[in-house]
Amino acid sequence: MALVQFSHANGFPAGSYRTFFDYLAPTLEVQAIERIGMDPKFPVTDCWPHLVAQLEAEIEKAQEPPILVGHSLGGMLSMQAAYSGRVRVRAVVMIDAPVIPAWRARLLHLVKLLRLDARYSPAGQTATRRERWASRAEARTHFQSRRLFDEFDPRALNDYVDAGLIEDGTGVRLAIDRAIETRIYRTIPHHLYRLARRDKPVPFGFLAGTRSRELVQAGPMCSRHFVGAHFRWFEGGHLLPMQRPEEAARALIALLADMGVLERAKEDLRGSGERRNFA
Repeated sequence: MALVQFSHANGFPAGSYRTFFDYLAPTLEVQAIERIGMDPKFPVTDCWPHLVAQLEAEIEKAQEPPILVGHSLGGMLSMQAAYSGRVRVRAVVMIDAPVIPAWRARLLHLVKLLRLDARYSPAGQTATRRERWASRAEARTHFQSRRLFDEFDPRALNDYVDAGLIEDGTGVRLAIDRAIETRIYRTIPHHLYRLARRDKPVPFGFLAGTRSRELVQAGPMCSRHFVGAHFRWFEGGHLLPMQRPEEAARALIALLADMGVLERAKEDLRGSGERRNFA
């Protein structure tokens, strides 16, 4: 069974992907950092070098070079870790984690320098999002009223309610601190296009949501050019592992098989039912 080191999207702890992971379980062994950015030993700074170091520290613990799979934030971290040369990995799949072209990257850098990121990134909305509720039930009702969660598979919403909130004595609050989530958005890397111009150290693949606003904003062409034949469209939005977890798992396994990093793609993706914990 191939080993995957999974890295989550900003604001969605690894436990939010439990249903998705369950469908991967017959073919892939998944390990993940539960909450990227929350360890003070790995602070959030511009272009995320310490978050890359956090991922590399996990990779170094593995018994074998893993396949890196990352969603959004996690895809960008996985790309940087693979290119760093400090760790051994077998391949990388970026799930709706676009590589922006040079001109957009330079504009992003300017936006950060001028501190206009709240206007041109999700940082503005994240900084003021609600972060506390009296109970998980109240939080669930709130999430169900938000457009972000409209297309979530009900099981994935359960996963997020379980993993995305923690008890704080008076109710529940976001497991990933709102200020950390905002800081991650405000420090998005603006240099990945430079890595994409270099020879790939390992095979790279990309799963792209057909209705992803994030991919539309960044443009898909740079990512398509970077991964070449291993670019795949997937019917869904940016949060495709939560929207259609079974189909997303099938698409990921099929892509890895096409990339030549799996001996074979298993047909039975019904999910083991096992509920794993991530640290």
